[in-house]
Amino acid sequence: MRLTATLAPVLTPDADGFYHPVDEDQVAALIRMARDRGLQVRVRGSAHSEAAAIFSDAKLRGAGEAVDLVLDLLDGIRFDERRLQVSVAAGCRFGHDPRDRSGRATEARGLCAQLEARGWALPVLAGVSHQTIAGFFATGSCGGSLQHALDQAIVGLRLIDGTGLLHVLTPATTPALFAAAGVSLGLLGIVVGVTLQCEPRYDIIGEEAITTRSDAAVDLFAEDGPRCLAEFLRAHAYARLLWWPQPGVDKLVVWTARRAPGEPGEPEPYQAFPRVLGSDVVVQRFAGLGMRGLDLWHTAAQALPRPLRAATDPLRGALVNAFVPSDPAGPQQFRDVWWRGLPMDNQIDERVMPVDFVEVWLPISRAAEAMRRLRALHEATGWDLAVNAPIEVYAGADSRFWLSPGRGGDRVRINVFWPRFNREDPRAGSFAAHVACLADLGARFHWAKHVPAGFGPAQARAAYPEWQDFLRLRAALDPDQLFLTARWRHITGVAPAGAAGRPC
Repeated sequence: MRLTATLAPVLTPDADGFYHPVDEDQVAALIRMARDRGLQVRVRGSAHSEAAAIFSDAKLRGAGEAVDLVLDLLDGIRFDERRLQVSVAAGCRFGHDPRDRSGRATEARGLCAQLEARGWALPVLAGVSHQTIAGFFATGSCGGSLQHALDQAIVGLRLIDGTGLLHVLTPATTPALFAAAGVSLGLLGIVVGVTLQCEPRYDIIGEEAITTRSDAAVDLFAEDGPRCLAEFLRAHAYARLLWWPQPGVDKLVVWTARRAPGEPGEPEPYQAFPRVLGSDVVVQRFAGLGMRGLDLWHTAAQALPRPLRAATDPLRGALVNAFVPSDPAGPQQFRDVWWRGLPMDNQIDERVMPVDFVEVWLPISRAAEAMRRLRALHEATGWDLAVNAPIEVYAGADSRFWLSPGRGGDRVRINVFWPRFNREDPRAGSFAAHVACLADLGARFHWAKHVPAGFGPAQARAAYPEWQDFLRLRAALDPDQLFLTARWRHITGVAPAGAAGRPC
């Protein structure tokens, strides 16, 4: 479908250095301009991804010219009452984005609040809800559930390719392109709209328990039985674990929820942090200071002989236990509306505790083996790989999209945290060690988070059966390679046009 050019397209960037098109015609005009001038084109959503995954090479270098877009002005929503479907422009957020400076990404303008006002809902949400709709799906993101899959709600996509042509995609009319574009990585074009199948709204009820690992409701290391990790994730509609593996800590934070039957009830919201004078800001700031102190302590301890360093472990463990205390009065019980209760991490202020991640997706049949390997790794390394942060464990359902890390079967997701203010570079330290520990278990990686430097075309071909089909579609939809940056060339093996060699 050829778009009609808007009368006065915005073909100059705003003061922030980004282009802000107001409609699909302007998006197509910017792509054609970039094609004529030989410029890269990339789209930034909420910037929740690693920078190299979303920005052009010129934007990353801070020099040169490219077309970096922000689709914040494309945030319209249309409701189909008969089908219970919603069509959402790419730049709309699920909820409020606290980092947005435009003033548009408010809770009221977000998709979830507008669905709730109609009595509609989505089947699941991620731990935070400030992502843009298109950016969330393009990176293969999902919620923590095997029973409910958000990408299964996608019934249509609108994609503008590298020639400025609009494609309207559905699983019935364009099955291959739909399966490729559902997790596109921004390499097929620009997704400008998503249509979602909704369902009646619901409340969730649940609990969060903080215990020693041995006392938890789930056995991370058991191969089978009702308490094994795989069965635990299958049994709970929504679940998330935080494991603190440090010596003298070894605790689990177990968050589970299910849909509440009947009519809406009185909310009793989940609290990620205790409140002081009606606010959790004080506790968050103290926790952030404690994490910084642990990093400084760890750095200083590295200069000590190992026996002296080991002697400090109980003190470090006591500090972590103070911030992650076992439940004195039993698990925290909560009830809330779906769109506020499911994103349990929305309460965390990223300015206080900024975190980087590597997220490893493994077949759920390898869950227990993966956790036993991680136990051995942390027993051998002590505090070195988990200085002041936990490991998150949750689930990802089977996906029909070619490049989803969940393609081909249910997965366990192991998310290694690393506070951004820590002195050590996790890519060569903590992240590399965790990845090496799990790599041969069928590992895939969350595209928006850290992808190891060793993950290239050979690894991608082995991990994703439709990889070559995706690359063929990419070449057809983006013949001038507008959307390929250095990061994506490294992963895909696609050489610059006219360069020696051929795509891998």
